[in-house]
Amino acid sequence: MKNNTLDQIRDERAKTHGRFEDGAKVFEILTAPVAQALNDGHISNVQHYGLIMAMSKVTRILVGDPNEKDHWIDGANYLLLGGGVNDSK
Repeated sequence: MKNNTLDQIRDERAKTHGRFEDGAKVFEILTAPVAQALNDGHISNVQHYGLIMAMSKVTRILVGDPNEKDHWIDGANYLLLGGGVNDSK
């Protein structure tokens, strides 16, 4: 049984975010070295989280609409957060 509302939302989001299944493949490839860096103790949990969130935006750029400005802005902001660049300490 299909839910037309959910199908419509998914189809609309696919225009900017790409197909979820395609994104899952790309995201796995992009995040593997990030996970390894965390496991090796090379990056902190905060850096890991910032990188993972940024990779979700890179995934949307690669499989969705690369001209969607929000993907780029969000990705840049996650990198700033992960790097502690905007810390007011």
